Amino acid sequence: MIVFRADASVSLGYGHVMRCLALADAFKKLGEKSVFLFSPNGDALCEELIKKGYEYRILTSSPLHSLGESEQDDAYATLSNLSTSTKLVVVDHYQLNMDWEEIITASEIPLLAIDDIFRSHCSQFLLDQNVINSKNAYVNNVSKNCILFLGPRYTLLSESFQHLRHLVKIRNKLEKIIIFFGGTDPDNETEKALLGVLASNKSFKIDVVIGGNNPHRNRLLKLCSSTHTTLHIQTPHMARLMLDADLAIGAGGSASWERCCMGLPALISTQADNQVPIAATLHELDAVINLGMADNLTATDYRTAVDRLDCNLINNMSIAAMPITDGNGASYVASSIISTLEKMK
Repeated sequence: MIVFRADASVSLGYGHVMRCLALADAFKKLGEKSVFLFSPNGDALCEELIKKGYEYRILTSSPLHSLGESEQDDAYATLSNLSTSTKLVVVDHYQLNMDWEEIITASEIPLLAIDDIFRSHCSQFLLDQNVINSKNAYVNNVSKNCILFLGPRYTLLSESFQHLRHLVKIRNKLEKIIIFFGGTDPDNETEKALLGVLASNKSFKIDVVIGGNNPHRNRLLKLCSSTHTTLHIQTPHMARLMLDADLAIGAGGSASWERCCMGLPALISTQADNQVPIAATLHELDAVINLGMADNLTATDYRTAVDRLDCNLINNMSIAAMPITDGNGASYVASSIISTLEKMK
């Protein structure tokens, strides 16, 4: 059994759980069962897990430790949900650090830490899909025996991206745009970008994608219905929508790798500090145009960026994006870990 510890909420976003879900799917192909552990306020994607046949549990107090606000409390509550059949614990959580990891590793159950903010770890495995220049990354942050999975080759994407990758074609036109700023988008960057596109001198077919718990859902429904824009809420067809689009407008987070897998050019803005290096690097590689921090942008900025695009620029971005990741990272990681665990027996 593989046990995942991650949370999803409006404040935390959906990305941590979604990439864990992609990895769980890869483990399932290898015959491994997965269970997800959420904090009491971190279960926003529980229905998504149920649809895919996964079990989840909400952490409560263990027999010996009450569930409070410390990492140690969380770690002991996690341990109380493990069993003799647990092969691996996976943690993907910015609020769980070394104090949490040390308690888990002391149980002698192997641990995979998923990270992208260069923290120190005592895990047996470490995955950071966002590191592109990975030669010296984490060299002083992990033990010499830690097995590293660094870079977009190990990006954890859902099976739908893997299945559609062979259909990807280099873009050479600009007719259809997809706007997606993550599952929650609390600051409603979606509306700002959409208003910019609608004000463009050009005419486009537009798909807008939001999560089911988006706090601006009703406002966006009204705007999209009045402008002949198609709104998709918690869609299972993100890969297909990206495949069919000529341009994406979105955030510089984990969706960057979905877009690259689909060879999709993008205008991106950054909404958090950990997105800044991703956006900067992809801009340097000519796979995206980085517009900077979202807080500093207006609808007019999005309109100007769209109006400056031409088919030659779209083509060049698509060519640059394609080789960055092939979408099979979850399979690479899962098979490597299972192989290593078998050798450790």
